[in-house]
Amino acid sequence: MAARRRREGFARTVKGLECWLDPDLATAIRRSAREVQELIASEPAIEGLTGLDPEASSEAGAFTELEDMLASGTLAGLAGLGGEVPPLSEDPALARLFPVAYEDAEQAEEYRRFTYTELHAAKIAGLGQLSEQLAEMAPDIVLDDESAAVWLLALNDLRLVVGSRIGITEDNGDVFESLPAEDLRALLYGLYVVLTSLQDSLVEALAGW
Repeated sequence: MAARRRREGFARTVKGLECWLDPDLATAIRRSAREVQELIASEPAIEGLTGLDPEASSEAGAFTELEDMLASGTLAGLAGLGGEVPPLSEDPALARLFPVAYEDAEQAEEYRRFTYTELHAAKIAGLGQLSEQLAEMAPDIVLDDESAAVWLLALNDLRLVVGSRIGITEDNGDVFESLPAEDLRALLYGLYVVLTSLQDSLVEALAGW
């Protein structure tokens, strides 16, 4: 019997948005998702807020402790209710995950105050959903459109953090391609390339290209 063809990236089928992922690669992506969850949770959504556990999202589904607090309206600062969000992080990875939206400092601060808390929760939840679905499905991934939208954002967050950690830019990809295989940066660059390919193919599959 001929072996079933393994898809390179996502493609739309009668089942949904399908992709085959090597189990070791799926494990590496899950590990990265967990690490980025922890990174985001290390910077509280509201200044002074601590004790949030990102593991809740990966073990119990997309809803996190923080999301529950958001839903109940108990977080000061949501929608400008007077709380203070943390300033722009000095960590380059976090700064890329939560960038400045406006050049004008006052507009940027106001936008951040209105959006940061919800965005913080959504990023943790999205990474948790990606991790959980990878654990349930890999190597044969099948997503509906709603899950695919969550994956797009989560994959992008992973790309931003990995790219920030190794210092990748639009102009220095050839530097990483020439690194010896045992170099940690080469391994991270390989993961960055895979995440980029998955994200691109998912965009194309959703658009029907």
